[in-house]
Amino acid sequence: MNKNNPGNVNRFDPNTNFTRDSFKTLFTPVFYKDFECIGSDCENHCCHHWTITVDRDTFKKYKKHGDIKVRTIAEKKTKSCGQNGIDYREIKLEKNGNCPMLDEQNLCYLHKNYGEDWLPQICNLYPRENKLIDGELYTSLSISCPEAARKILLDPGSMTIEQEPVKAKTTLPKYASKLMIKNPELQRMFKQMAYNCILAENSETVEGRLFNLGVLFRLASQRLEKGERIEPLLVSFEQVIASGDLNQLLEKTEPVQRTQEYVLQQLLLENSLSVGNEFLSNYRVQARELAQQSGVLDLSGYYAKYCQAGYEKLVDTHGHAFLNLMLHWVYSKAFDLENSSVLFEQFAVFALKFFYIRTLCGMLNKADNSKEDSAALLVGVTHCISRNADHDRNFSKLVHAGLSQQGMVKPEHILGLIKV
Repeated sequence: MNKNNPGNVNRFDPNTNFTRDSFKTLFTPVFYKDFECIGSDCENHCCHHWTITVDRDTFKKYKKHGDIKVRTIAEKKTKSCGQNGIDYREIKLEKNGNCPMLDEQNLCYLHKNYGEDWLPQICNLYPRENKLIDGELYTSLSISCPEAARKILLDPGSMTIEQEPVKAKTTLPKYASKLMIKNPELQRMFKQMAYNCILAENSETVEGRLFNLGVLFRLASQRLEKGERIEPLLVSFEQVIASGDLNQLLEKTEPVQRTQEYVLQQLLLENSLSVGNEFLSNYRVQARELAQQSGVLDLSGYYAKYCQAGYEKLVDTHGHAFLNLMLHWVYSKAFDLENSSVLFEQFAVFALKFFYIRTLCGMLNKADNSKEDSAALLVGVTHCISRNADHDRNFSKLVHAGLSQQGMVKPEHILGLIKV
């Protein structure tokens, strides 16, 4: 998929031909079954300020279309962006950031008049992220879509996953990406242990569960760096969780205020973090105004003083949403279990995203907010941060480069970012 991320590995490959025999097992989360695009009612639709590409076959169809509007857009409102079949042409957005196919009712002209078969593959796919791994098809949605975020975050049971064998009458999704995983069984084992970290009954806080996850990634990365297998770690880590040792380790972990201050400064002041993302820009403006009103001159200790109370109020009413956020990430992600630095960096990027979400929600969740207001804030902040964090490589590069310059990319800095 190329929504501002040409290097995203989670993409549909039209050159991959699937037969029904390719699918052995289907995994379907509750949030996927319940999802339906809300079209013009969407508060932050995907036809605005996103890179929208047209595959080669669809572009050829547009040039021969009987509708002059479709032909004109194909000829005058697209530009070359490569020779591969998926990202063949890029649609030139209007001055207001909208796709030229969007009409006055915020509906797609193509879809409304000619049906979904005329949409580019990328528009047919998003926000679906379906992955085929070793015969197992995992259906999912990108949390960068507002309606998908609502389904994923707000329903306590959204991450319940149904598993069924694929039979002759099983309905399969139209698109999927085939991921070549060297050791699928190890991937399954690692994900299961990641779920156990998040669902640990003896972890009383959201941060404790995220910390468990961080320690798992850190220890797995260390073993890979030494050339050791990680299977023994996965076998023994359940006992580590049950022992309560991780809770004690979290208690002894000191918050790395220097890292927190730097990331908070980026969030409030680095405008390039929200380029082309009006929702995130608006949230950041509100957060800056609140910081100015509080007369803050020094960000030292700012999070604990000004953000934590609002965040804890949100956890009281929607604690399940933060667990679902973590569970959805583990479920939807394919982890690199061969490369030490890449594996921990995958966790680090998520931890930074979590910190951004936690911080903005904490700053903007007012004491008199209703439960509905808090839910809308949580969905809004999560989906708009995910648009950049999950789909824009420059976002993570910018954050990582800044942390590297400050010497804050070691595992202890990331784990210390979690602790308040």
